[in-house]
Amino acid sequence: MAEGAERDARIARRLSELAPFVMFVVAPDGTIVWVSAPVERLFGMSRDAIVGTNIFDHVDVPWNADAIDSVAYAMGASGLQRPMLFRLVRSDGTTMIAEVTANAQFDDPDIAGLAVYARQWDERWGFEQLLDAMADNTPLPAVIDLVLAVTGTENLAAEGVFVYTDPESGDRRVRSNPSLGPAQRQAAPTPGAPWTTALQELLPCSVPVRELPEPLASEAAQRGHRWCWAWPVPALEGSETLGCLVLWRKLNEPPDHTCRMTLGRLVRFIALVFRREALTAELRRAALHDPLTGLGNRSAFFAQLTDATRRDEGSSGVERTVAVVSIDLDGFKPVNDRLGHAAGDDVLVAVADRLRAQVREGDLVARLGGDEFCILCRDLDGEDAATRLARRIVVALEEPVITRSGPARIGASVGVSLCRPGQVTGDGLLEAADRAMYRAKADGAGTWRIGELRSSGEALAAAREKSRDASFGEG
Repeated sequence: MAEGAERDARIARRLSELAPFVMFVVAPDGTIVWVSAPVERLFGMSRDAIVGTNIFDHVDVPWNADAIDSVAYAMGASGLQRPMLFRLVRSDGTTMIAEVTANAQFDDPDIAGLAVYARQWDERWGFEQLLDAMADNTPLPAVIDLVLAVTGTENLAAEGVFVYTDPESGDRRVRSNPSLGPAQRQAAPTPGAPWTTALQELLPCSVPVRELPEPLASEAAQRGHRWCWAWPVPALEGSETLGCLVLWRKLNEPPDHTCRMTLGRLVRFIALVFRREALTAELRRAALHDPLTGLGNRSAFFAQLTDATRRDEGSSGVERTVAVVSIDLDGFKPVNDRLGHAAGDDVLVAVADRLRAQVREGDLVARLGGDEFCILCRDLDGEDAATRLARRIVVALEEPVITRSGPARIGASVGVSLCRPGQVTGDGLLEAADRAMYRAKADGAGTWRIGELRSSGEALAAAREKSRDASFGEG
């Protein structure tokens, strides 16, 4: 029996030394009276250095007030308590997230305190943060930073870089750990670089640092890196590749099954975020664009019109001209009546394309409804430029449109109004353009007119008249 008990004690001691977690015995006053050997690996402190210190000397107390309350509760309880997350401080000042479980054994003569079990939880905490970011619609760059934080936790133990194509602009983007060297952070498409190979072959690529091209090899070696891993990120649907996750590791080993599983989870998280970004962009576009023509819709036009006509208090004094061009198609109803609504849609799409071709980059072409179009021009070179634009529009829309049901002829009546920011409201500028357009239509199809702005008194009188006419009509 004695030999068996001694063997059990040896096994228990060895298991304690080999365990992936740290065990403490904490006295009722918070003093650490015993600790297991793994404390050196997780805390960077020897057992002799940590025994005799207070447990709260190693806890980032403000990080989680509930965690501190859980200690106070455990001190007055008995038996095994539920786990709680703490942020613990290592000897070098760095921190780690740990899951801590307490077992109150004050009546046990050998323990006479709290038996505390702490295991590293950074990676799991990082994945929880990623889930929260997904739920909160956190912007893409911030989510990628969270991914890079996970690459630095216990399993991957790497300094990360993510190379990707921005879903909005289509430009190449790089997010990286700031501790890396310039060439490592840039992750340029260099022949022989693992990320270049991974993106070309659409397969993970792992390369020892000594086999990398220069200057990557020297830069990485100077920072103690031994391996570079590159993991392509495929889209959840289709064959598109979204980017590449690059890991620089100081451990001299290729990825094992645990690392591959962790990287697989990260890659799926990234793909989910990209799909969310694509869906969000699609919703934004749908909210601000006409579904038939792809032009800006009424909401987009009025938002930009309000912004363009607002006085810029910080302007340098340079006079800027804002113009609104109101366009109504002549002869559109007969197209619908004679050739059908599908042909009418063809005409509207053709009109949209022709209007786009007449404006400058940055001008907004919008379809406000039916066959009513508007153009908003900022920083226009005065009335002459507006007149030239109106003339080009009239000429462009005189050309026949080939529809699925045959050719269709239309025309356009165009009204233009101009102002300086702060001179008139957006509604006032649009009203002047509409009045000019109706004058053009009354004067004959295929022409344009320049509108005059109403004074504030005239605009108020017109609004009252319109309101009075409406009230009489109700009677």
